[in-house]
Amino acid sequence: MGGLVGWRMWTHPDVFPDGVRISLGPRPLSSAAVSIPVTWDSDGAPTTVTFHSAHAFFATNTAAAHVTFEICQRSPGKIFTPVYGGLSLDCTSVTPLTPGVTMTYPTHPFAHDYVMVTVTPTRPGVAVLSNVRFTYSLPSHHLPRPITDDVAMNVTIPVR
Repeated sequence: MGGLVGWRMWTHPDVFPDGVRISLGPRPLSSAAVSIPVTWDSDGAPTTVTFHSAHAFFATNTAAAHVTFEICQRSPGKIFTPVYGGLSLDCTSVTPLTPGVTMTYPTHPFAHDYVMVTVTPTRPGVAVLSNVRFTYSLPSHHLPRPITDDVAMNVTIPVR
C-alpha cells in the first residue's frame, strides 16, 4: 500500500494547495465580475511552473458565468482577496494564463505572482466555482512531463 501512495505522490504532485472557500454577497449583473486568487503562499523551494492549460469547474452555474485565468504580479507583503472591477488597481502587471506562460512558485514573504480566476456572470443566477484544474510542467530536474493538479475551491457568486 505504501508503494501505491508513493507512486501517486510522484506521478501526481500537488504543487498548489487547495483554494479559497467563500460565499460572496449578491451583486447586480453589471458589477458581478470578480477575480479570485487560486494560488496562495506556500512553503517549499521556489520553482518555475510552465502552464499548459487551466480549466474551471462549476458545481452550479445558473448565472452562465465564464472564466479567464491571469497571473497577477503584486508587491511583496500584500495579501489578496476577491477583486471586483478588474485587476489593474491591485496588480503591478497582469499576464493572461495561456499555454507556455511561466511563473515562480512559491515566493516569500507572500507571493509576487498569483494565479487569479476571473468569473464573469452573463445573467442573474448563482455560480459556484468548485474546482480549478491546471496542467503544467516543472523543470526537468523534477518531472519533465505535464502534470495535472486539481485545486479544490468553493466560491459562491450570487447575481441579481
